[in-house]
Amino acid sequence: MSTKFIDLQGKTALVTGANVGIGYEIAHKLAKSGAAVYLLVRDPVKGGAARTRLMDATGNKNIHVRELDLACLTSVREFTSAWDSSVPIDILVNNAGMVTSKYLKTGDGHEITFQVNALAPNILTLGLLPVLADRTHIVNVSSCAQYDATAADLDPNDPNHHTLLGKLYKDGEGFPLSRTMWLYNRSKAVQLMLGRELQRRLSASSIYGPKKIVVHGCEPGFVASTIWDERPNTQDDATVKLRATVKKVVGVLGSVPEQGAVTPYFLATSERAKVVYNFGYWDRKVKRVPSQLVLNDELCAAFWNACTSDKDSEVLA
Repeated sequence: MSTKFIDLQGKTALVTGANVGIGYEIAHKLAKSGAAVYLLVRDPVKGGAARTRLMDATGNKNIHVRELDLACLTSVREFTSAWDSSVPIDILVNNAGMVTSKYLKTGDGHEITFQVNALAPNILTLGLLPVLADRTHIVNVSSCAQYDATAADLDPNDPNHHTLLGKLYKDGEGFPLSRTMWLYNRSKAVQLMLGRELQRRLSASSIYGPKKIVVHGCEPGFVASTIWDERPNTQDDATVKLRATVKKVVGVLGSVPEQGAVTPYFLATSERAKVVYNFGYWDRKVKRVPSQLVLNDELCAAFWNACTSDKDSEVLA
């Protein structure tokens, strides 16, 4: 896929997980277009190295690094509270994501895949709503894995699935690749559900409706990204070998991260591409139909209520 670059001089863009992989390439395209780009990263040292590479590659010196750890909701809320209200945000790309091979709870008590991939990006977005510019584009980098989630996998009364996981695994215990993918699939489905519900609430808001803020989700493609770099923590040799094989296959057959950045960049600049102001799920710059779970209004609303505190959502009141 080719990229049609848009002049983004005077625009401000935020990208999570922007120091490596698809996130770095999204930031590269935005910087090349002239935007002021903020790299939201867990490791400021790695973020600084990415910033240097981006400045050298694009000539754009208006690139900044901010620390943000999606596995810590305090970090998310501190970031949004500290944002300079005099700097409106035109583009927000929720790109950071992860997989894990063990049952881990964050300090907030959530299963880590669910928090990083779905819960925290939504809280980040809500915290930044007051500083979003008119016609801001919010892009949630998702996955076709959302199609593999089933209704049985999604319980808004137990969004972390602690009841099931707690019966099968101890905290920190490793699990097979099948469980890794199960957690990833459901987190990506919930990510899209929260995005769709956010769009509905924004459009219905007397404050944000007139601003025509648009929320989209997208599949970046089969990309050789860094998401598989985590070493499995399990005594199951078969799982270790299988995971290594999957990473090798993705590395050989997957497209380069630059290609994975094409659709997110397209959506980040999609006002010029005449994209309607309504939630969409996109693949290869084409609007697709997401899973039926994502299109279930009641389920979207139920997960919103389960995942969004009154304090976080009061900005939409």
